Amino acid sequence: MDLMEQAQRQAKAMLGIGVPKRVFVCSPLRGDYEANTERARRFCRMVMAAGHVPYAPHLLFPQFMGDTKPKEREIGILMGLFELSKCDELWAFIPATGPSEGMAQEIAHAENHGIPVIRIPTDVTHP
Repeated sequence: MDLMEQAQRQAKAMLGIGVPKRVFVCSPLRGDYEANTERARRFCRMVMAAGHVPYAPHLLFPQFMGDTKPKEREIGILMGLFELSKCDELWAFIPATGPSEGMAQEIAHAENHGIPVIRIPTDVTHP
């Protein structure tokens, strides 16, 4: 049994589910970074509570890259899209004002690659 099979069995035993999906968490970051980061964490917890494995590049990459630096932001988005290609679904937490520019890129990438997009409206606005 390989590591992935072990992880799947353990997840099934712990969560009472079958094989968890890899879910790309798509939500705004720019604007109110602190509030948007906390929302992204909450969205990841929602994915996990549903029995899936969340992946949120906008929580990971700003730990060592500057989202306000255009070149680093571009690289971060490209790395996120690379990882999105490995995900089973994209959950888009759409603010009342619509998806941000980065979110729109992620949603388009998922749709263009046959990755299901689950749109979840939120009452949050972003600049």
